[in-house]
Amino acid sequence: MPHRRIGAAAVAAGHQRLSIVIGVGTAASLLLLGIVAIFINHKHKKWRAKKQREKYLKKNRGQLLEQLVTQRADIAE
Repeated sequence: MPHRRIGAAAVAAGHQRLSIVIGVGTAASLLLLGIVAIFINHKHKKWRAKKQREKYLKKNRGQLLEQLVTQRADIAE
């Protein structure tokens, strides 16, 4: 009987280590997933803004850009 108790304690310790490893791995994975989601969201917003600018540029045939350039030239003088 004493061997079973020692064995059971060893198995319990093994399960505890496994639980800790699974918990740490899950936490690290969730943290990484959150960071990647923030990065992708940031890139998507920049991409969407760029596409919106291109759309306005095509729609106005560059008139808006010309106005902005002349305004900046006035500011620079």
